[in-house]
Amino acid sequence: MSTQTEVSGQYPELVETLLAGQAICRHSRPGLYRLLAQGDRVDRVDETSEQEEEAIDRRSDDRVAAEALLQSLGRRLAETDGVFYAVYERLDARASDAVRARFAEYTKQAPFIAEFFDILREAHRGGEALAPGDRFEFSRVNDAIMSSAELTERLIVTVSRVANFQNPNPEKVLRRAVEELLAEGYLVESSGNNQHYIVAGELALFDAFRDFVMSIEGVSLGDEAPAADGAGAPGATQASLLE
Repeated sequence: MSTQTEVSGQYPELVETLLAGQAICRHSRPGLYRLLAQGDRVDRVDETSEQEEEAIDRRSDDRVAAEALLQSLGRRLAETDGVFYAVYERLDARASDAVRARFAEYTKQAPFIAEFFDILREAHRGGEALAPGDRFEFSRVNDAIMSSAELTERLIVTVSRVANFQNPNPEKVLRRAVEELLAEGYLVESSGNNQHYIVAGELALFDAFRDFVMSIEGVSLGDEAPAADGAGAPGATQASLLE
């Protein structure tokens, strides 16, 4: 790594994305992902010093600058299974407000997102959980859902939470669900074919939220907020989730 930091033209987008609480993965934001993924500190064996291990810092200048900025704001860069995001290291008043807002956003989205990905999981993977990087073809998923009365009904009920339909056509309902998830960053189109989609890193953050909520006694994905006697105030519990 150079001693003088020279960030790229993508640096503003990188920090804006991280500070907005969004996920960065190889599929949704490949350029930003490369800036972060290429730069882990690695251990190597120096053959000129009798196999002595030496720590080499190969982080990109963009990552070095972004981590320094995050640290100054009480946050840090985290990575889970190839998905990068920023978490809070300390919970001051500003961070608490931001965490509460994120918690409310996730709770509002939960009934639609959780149920849709469960439907997609059953239609596409036969029950195996979906993860960032998984791909599916619209026509195959559509055929699987249309061939199951149960999945078709679940799809219509689920998407009705975010859109109103008069005499809904199941295929149009599925397209509307995909469009909503594309807009929210949970899916991205596969290059070269807009009928093929890739699960993006945002799902990893949402899955962490879902696991957290379902671990609290008396809280379901449809509740507006955690129970008062759950695991503390919404800010504190969401901070634990995002870390």
